[in-house]
Amino acid sequence: MNISELATMGLQHIRNTAAETLYIRAGIDITRPVTFHALVNERCNCKCRHCEYWRQSEYVPEMSIEEWQQTLLSIKTFAGRYAINFSAGSPIMNSEEILRLMPANFREEKASEENLPCRIGLHEFFMRPDGDVRLCFHFPSIGNARTDTAREIWKGPKAQKIRKGTLECDKLCLLTCLSQKSLLNKVNQAITMLIRQKNKTRTQALSQ
Repeated sequence: MNISELATMGLQHIRNTAAETLYIRAGIDITRPVTFHALVNERCNCKCRHCEYWRQSEYVPEMSIEEWQQTLLSIKTFAGRYAINFSAGSPIMNSEEILRLMPANFREEKASEENLPCRIGLHEFFMRPDGDVRLCFHFPSIGNARTDTAREIWKGPKAQKIRKGTLECDKLCLLTCLSQKSLLNKVNQAITMLIRQKNKTRTQALSQ
């Protein structure tokens, strides 16, 4: 990822931060998803104690490669240039912030005022292996990528209803604090990505 691509994505995040504030204060929804996650499958050979995937009696149906390609193109048409985090099986949680919040999460504590309202429903687009799209794990699906475009899913009545529900949710889950990243946090993240990319390029050049 070069500086131009990163700048384009940065502008998208700045735009959506303003759109989130407008939605919270005035109820006007011009938000667009800026954070994308895709769970390709739920199959995993490990049997980690904290994970639920291996306990399932059967796995959800999985989208084909062609369906994934169509879905990703649909997102690009709606959201423009974007980055997506693919995962499969059991994810490894290595964030100190997440680990710190796990005891409180299992005690079902309430989120602190500094983390409310939860904004996860204003920018998250999480896709499951069968094409179901969610704004948050604790709420129902807002549509399916096999039958609807990204724009139709995000703008649809289910998404509108659940988006309001996520704002009203005061649960302290492992996602609440992560939905509240400031612009400064995002700038620091972008700088870190650029430094890593530069170091990777330099290492490759030296090895040739």
